[in-house]
Amino acid sequence: KNGTLGDLTAKLVKNMATLTAIPVVILVTISPQIFQRVFGEAWELSGTLAQILAVSVFFNVIGNPLTRLFAILERQKMGVLFNVILGCARAVALVAGGVYGDIVLATGLYVVASGVVWAGLVISMNVVVGNSIKMTLYILLSSLAAPVSLIGPYWGSVALNMAPAIQNYLLIGGV
Repeated sequence: KNGTLGDLTAKLVKNMATLTAIPVVILVTISPQIFQRVFGEAWELSGTLAQILAVSVFFNVIGNPLTRLFAILERQKMGVLFNVILGCARAVALVAGGVYGDIVLATGLYVVASGVVWAGLVISMNVVVGNSIKMTLYILLSSLAAPVSLIGPYWGSVALNMAPAIQNYLLIGGV
């Protein structure tokens, strides 16, 4: 009642992004370790897959409520197009991963495809209701700032611990 559809959409995106950012950043950071500790060594791959899929969850949770705008704004054709593109992108990603016989690659490609399409939906629906792309990107990125800054030292220590292995890989001619 007190705001425009654009204001309400921006507020929804901000709230969903803020709510989702902390658990997603945690999952992206330590899922394999959580799965190993809770379920045992055999579950490390499942933790890696959860780590990858967490990125997709971020955009899915933010974008899913915005799909209601297709009906509200009488843009059902746009909704059908979104779902066709999402389905095709996911199918291509899974087939490409399957061709290489690599579940981690297939999952990663699935997440990239899904994330790009969902991010496109979030941005395009915000533009449709009158919000700028810049503002939408600011909302999404700023929601990640606090959780990433809290986990940043952990990522830094992991990177430093991996540095010798990466250097050896590059020196031995792995590239």
